[in-house]
Amino acid sequence: MYPAGQDQGTMCRCGRLVCLPGGAVLNRGSGPLWGGGLVGGMWLLLFLLVGGCRLTAPPVPASPTAVSELRPFDLVFASDRAGAGGIYRLGGDGRARPLVRSPAGVWDPTFSPDGYRLAYTDYTANNGDIVIINADGTGRHVLTDHPADDYWPTWSPDGTAVAFVSERDGGQDLYLVRLDECRRPDHPCPARRLTASSPLVLHKYPAWAPDGTLLFSGVDATGLEALYRLGLASGTVVPLIGPEGLVKGTMPAVAPDGAVAFVTWEGVPSERTLALWLPETQQVRPLVKAGGWLGHPAWTPDGRAVLFAMWNGVSHDIYMVGRDGGRPKQLTAAVAWDDTPTTRLARVASPLPEVAGNPLPSGPRTRVWWGANVARFDQAYLMHDLGLTWLKGFVDWARVEPEPGRYEWRDVEITVREAERVEAKLLLRVHNTPAWARPPGSPPNTPPEDPADVARFVRALGARYRGRVQAYEFWNEPNLAFEWGGRWPEPVRYAELVRAVGSALREVDPEAALVVGGLAVTGEGSEGAVGDLDYARAFYAAGVAGSFDAFGLHPYGFGRPPDTPPEQGLGLRRAEEHRELMVEAGVDRVPIWFTELGWVLDAPGWNLGEHEYGALPFDVHARYWADAVDTIEGWPWAQAAFIFNLDFSTAPWYPAGEQMRWYALLNPDGSPRPAYTALRARLRGR
Repeated sequence: MYPAGQDQGTMCRCGRLVCLPGGAVLNRGSGPLWGGGLVGGMWLLLFLLVGGCRLTAPPVPASPTAVSELRPFDLVFASDRAGAGGIYRLGGDGRARPLVRSPAGVWDPTFSPDGYRLAYTDYTANNGDIVIINADGTGRHVLTDHPADDYWPTWSPDGTAVAFVSERDGGQDLYLVRLDECRRPDHPCPARRLTASSPLVLHKYPAWAPDGTLLFSGVDATGLEALYRLGLASGTVVPLIGPEGLVKGTMPAVAPDGAVAFVTWEGVPSERTLALWLPETQQVRPLVKAGGWLGHPAWTPDGRAVLFAMWNGVSHDIYMVGRDGGRPKQLTAAVAWDDTPTTRLARVASPLPEVAGNPLPSGPRTRVWWGANVARFDQAYLMHDLGLTWLKGFVDWARVEPEPGRYEWRDVEITVREAERVEAKLLLRVHNTPAWARPPGSPPNTPPEDPADVARFVRALGARYRGRVQAYEFWNEPNLAFEWGGRWPEPVRYAELVRAVGSALREVDPEAALVVGGLAVTGEGSEGAVGDLDYARAFYAAGVAGSFDAFGLHPYGFGRPPDTPPEQGLGLRRAEEHRELMVEAGVDRVPIWFTELGWVLDAPGWNLGEHEYGALPFDVHARYWADAVDTIEGWPWAQAAFIFNLDFSTAPWYPAGEQMRWYALLNPDGSPRPAYTALRARLRGR
C-alpha cells in the first residue's frame, strides 16, 4: 500500500514546563523531525538550510500581565473527549459543556467579531463543510457544501464574510464567502477563490487583520512555510515579516491592535515556539517554547493574553500566557485532544479555574506491539497520545547505494536517530533495487538479479545499525506484479532472496528480527497478483524455514467489520487462514506481523479508484478500528500491528485526491478523526 520511497516519521515526548530568562518557557523533551525518505529528507533539508531571522530576545518584564487581571471571557474550544470532535464551552466551574457534536466530528470553532455566532468545520457529510451556529449552540447555517474538504474558517473584522481553506481545486487555497450573498440558511453560499494566482504552493491558517487584509501561512516551492499578507482588493501577496528574510511561521492570530501571535521554529518544526510579532517595531519575540507540539494561538478579547493548545506528554490541553510572557496557565485537563481555542467577552463574569494538570493515565497494556506509518515528523508525537510504541521507517536501497559499495546513509540516519531520541522501536522496510543491480530499463522495485548484492547491502545496513534497529522488513507486497517490477510474482525467487538477506543479517545483528515483506490480501489472485495463500504456500515450500523471524501480512478491511468470518469475503480475519497454512507448513513458531492495516474512508469529492470499494463513513470507520484492536489482541500468534496510516491526509506532498489520505486517522486540518479517538481509548486502556 505504501509507495516505495515515501515518507515516514518518529514521535516525541514532552516533559514539564521550565521558565527561561525573559519570560520564555521551555517544555523539556525531545521532538520529531519533519519527513524522511526521499520526499521527507528533501523537506527537512530545506527547513534546515533556508535562512530566516533569529528571534529577538524579549525584554524581561517588570511585572508580566497577571492572568487574574484579565477581563473575564468565554472560552470555546474543540475536543474529542466525547468520542468524536465536538465544540465545548468552558464554564467557571472548570466543566466543559458541549455546544455542538457530531459522530463524524466538528472542529476549528471561531467567534464572530460581535461574539454572537460561531463558525466551525463540520465533517458530518464525511467531508469538511463550513457551518455557522449561534454562540449558545442553537441554529445551523451551512455556508459551504462542496464534496471536497473546506476548513479553518476566519471572520472578517466587520462580521460580513468568512474566509477559509478549501481543497476543491486539488490543493490548499483560500476562499471567501460573503454572508449577504447567502440566500437561505439551508442553502450553501457562493464561494470565491482568493489565491488562484498566488505564487505559493499551499495556503494555510487564514486570519483576518483589523485593517481588512488576510494573513495566512504559505508554503513556497522550496518548502519554506512563512507568514504572508493578502490584499483582498489588489490580490497581492507579500511576506508579513521582512524584508531581510522570512521567519518560519504558521498559524497566525491577530490581536485588536494588529500584533500577531504565531508559531515558529529554528531548525526543525518540532522545536516549536509561540512568538509575538509587533508591527510598530517589526520585531519578533518568543513567549513560550515547547519541546513538542504547540499550536493554534488565539487572543483574549482585550488582546492582553494568548491562548494556545499544547501537547504536555499526556494529552492536548488549552493554555494561556500573558502578552508579556511568564509561565503559562493550564485551562483544561482531560485525557483527550483539546484544541483550537476561541474567545469572546464573557456575558456572565466567571473566573477561569485553576487546573492541576493531567495525571499519567493508568490502564492495561496491550499485548501486541502497536505502531504506525507516519508521514510528517512534526506530528509523530501523536503516537504517544495513541499509545503506540513502534515506528515503521523505510530504506530505499537504490538511494542509499547508488554505486556498488558507495553508501549515502543520510535518510536512514535521520530515521534511526529520531527513533532513538524518542525511545521508539523501529521497523525498517528495505525496498527498491539500484540500477546497477537490476536489469537495464527496469523500474526500481524490480528484484535484484543477484541475491548476493542485496545480502551485501543488508550486511552493511545491519552492521551500521546493530542494536539500534529492532526489525527489518524485506520488500513490500511481493505477490503483486506492481511491486515486483511489473513482472509476474515469483515466490520461489523471493524465498531465495529472503534466505540470502536472513543469513546476512544474522551475521552482523542476530538480535534484529527479519520480517517477510507484507503480502497483499488478494484472495484467489488476478491478472496482476498471485493469491496470497497460494503465494505463501509456494514460499514455504521453497525451504525458507529458519530464514525469517516474522511473517508480514496486510489484511486490509475491504469495508467489512473486523469480525467478518473468512468465508464471507476478504477482511481482517483472512489472517486466521494464513495461520492455519503456517501450521500446515511447519512454521507455526513464527508470529505474524501486520505491517499495514486499515480501512478507507468515503471521499465525496474524489474518485479513489480501486480504493472506492468498501469506503466507510467516519463513525463506522471508528467502530471498525476499535473492534480490530480487540480481535488482534485475541490472536496469540499476532505479535505486531502497524496502523495505515496516521497522517497522510496532512502531508503537503500529497494532492487532495490521493487515495492514501483517506486511510488516515487525521483530517486535512490536522484534527482527529473519530477513529483516532476510538483507537486512543482502546490502546491506552480507557
